[in-house]
Amino acid sequence: MCDFSSVEEKDMILNDDLHRDRAMENTLLHPNDKHRWYHIGGQTIEDVLVFRIIDSTGKRARGCF
Repeated sequence: MCDFSSVEEKDMILNDDLHRDRAMENTLLHPNDKHRWYHIGGQTIEDVLVFRIIDSTGKRARGCF
């Protein structure tokens, strides 16, 4: 997982995700040596990760990679 506080706006680009029956949007991440990545060793199907994408003030996180 990448620490979102190490991702700069210029590292991200919006991408259209087109399907036969719908169109969606996602974000692509371009590599940057400043990104801080974390590995979760020994993770099993019983382990859960929670991704915060919005907080109680309505402020959205920049993304989770």
